[in-house]
Amino acid sequence: LLPGRALAIDVGTGDGLLLDVLAPLYGRVIAVDRSRSQLAKVAERVAARGFHHVSLYPGSYDDTALLERVDAAGGADLVFAGRTLHHASRPAQAVQSFARLLKKGGHLVVLDYLPHEQDSMRTEGGDVWLGFPPEELRAHFAAAALQTVGEVEVPDVFHPAGPDAALAWHAWVALKQQHPTP
Repeated sequence: LLPGRALAIDVGTGDGLLLDVLAPLYGRVIAVDRSRSQLAKVAERVAARGFHHVSLYPGSYDDTALLERVDAAGGADLVFAGRTLHHASRPAQAVQSFARLLKKGGHLVVLDYLPHEQDSMRTEGGDVWLGFPPEELRAHFAAAALQTVGEVEVPDVFHPAGPDAALAWHAWVALKQQHPTP
């Protein structure tokens, strides 16, 4: 089911909920977040669950130190960017950075919003973008030499509460190809 399971990166880990899924599946996991207070909560989760192979990175997905760390490990099999891209000042460059973290054959999963008009998300959630049309993300993937391999609407039952509960969530999966396409 998963072609490579050595290293996963949870970009914008937030409260670390996804680590409960990633940690049992991957040999190593790096949880990345700029908020040290969020990472303190994640550290408690990691310790409580005994995830000794999960490390925390206080910074950004495009930091040179993170890239060097991931390169030293041979690249990531998975980069998961959950509700992160709408905070990026330059989404196309963010996707390039995500792709740079991947090894050849690695997968990028982007979970984010479809376009919406809920402007309060800018002030309440610090959102820069009010979602993305699928064709825009597919173009960002292609520009980053990633092949889109799947898209799926996330049913409302998976996000029933919170300020973004009424928004349409969508997931995209892209592959960093083993060999460049002609």
